[in-house]
Amino acid sequence: MHHTHRETRSNLYPSIGHMRDALKNMKFLDLDVVEYVGTVKLHGTHGDVIQNRDTGEIIVQSRNRVLSEEQDNCHFAKFVRNRCQEELCDVFEHVASFHPEAKSIGVYGEFCGKKIQSGVGVSLFDPFFVIVDVRVDDGWQHSSAILAAIADHLDTKSTSGGNGSSRNVYSVFEFPRFHVKLDARDPEPARELIDRLTEEVGSDCPVARKLLTASDSAGNAKKLKLPGEGIVWKCQHGSRHWFKSKCEAHAVVADTPKKREKNGDGGNDVVVDEFLARYVTPARLRQGLDYLREFNLPMATSSTRAFVKWVRDDTLKEGADDDSLVHGDEALQKAVSRAISDAARKWWFQQPRHSFRSSCSESSKKSSSSGSWTQ
Repeated sequence: MHHTHRETRSNLYPSIGHMRDALKNMKFLDLDVVEYVGTVKLHGTHGDVIQNRDTGEIIVQSRNRVLSEEQDNCHFAKFVRNRCQEELCDVFEHVASFHPEAKSIGVYGEFCGKKIQSGVGVSLFDPFFVIVDVRVDDGWQHSSAILAAIADHLDTKSTSGGNGSSRNVYSVFEFPRFHVKLDARDPEPARELIDRLTEEVGSDCPVARKLLTASDSAGNAKKLKLPGEGIVWKCQHGSRHWFKSKCEAHAVVADTPKKREKNGDGGNDVVVDEFLARYVTPARLRQGLDYLREFNLPMATSSTRAFVKWVRDDTLKEGADDDSLVHGDEALQKAVSRAISDAARKWWFQQPRHSFRSSCSESSKKSSSSGSWTQ
């Protein structure tokens, strides 16, 4: 197997929106009711592994770029090479058994574990990779069947081989799933169920709980708190209908009351303040740090512009359909943009420099091997 560093922008994983986006798309397509399957949203870093079936070449990607061991992200490329070659090759062969004519197979997922993120249950474990989707040639395999097939295959292999405790690769379908029917005409019952399930995952991550229980011979698993992040909801109508629900601790959009409803219009200053309180959350600002680490940018003053730009662009994208922007004039929109930049810059300079240090950001410095490898 050969590992190559090559740009493949069209293979990047689609962005996942929110429930309000899914409802808009349902109404646009005249879909009244859609059935969703929810899987645990893992708090790690996004990773993809793509195999060219003709040449055996492997491409490793993060959310936004192709990786190599010299330009890594949280050591994911190194992990793929050194820890899970055999497991992933086995997954590729299993998927190919359903698609024998495939020229390219990609597995997309989340790389989790120690020194990748903090504050969640999965960070207690050695790094592991959870497959959440599969792409064959130019088509996404957005079906439960392929993930279930991979789950059964991996579980059978680990059981028969007796090495379940040393696994590095999982299918997200090996862990608990959730089901909900979303009715665009009356979404509140589904919203209430989704909120409740999401907070339950936030209180106790089912993935971390299952992994810990499986390795807990002393019976101490119940004593540990294992917080989670949220749930990803998918249906059979394509990725534009997918959405995510995060628990309060990880939400990038805050549920804040609108002062204008109580005090009248309030002027642009109130509008700007409300927008910042809703969208420039601690979780979003921390994601800005993850973005810098993904591109191996230093956690230093020289990265201020890149950090501020990412926060501003991500916030404006998230809040593009907020009433305050949709109905506001150009002056208000410029004021919101400036305020986002100012808030991001202020937060950046308030952070102690030592809090920026991360094993992820050091990955390119510690790696000295080439970007090609062969099995």
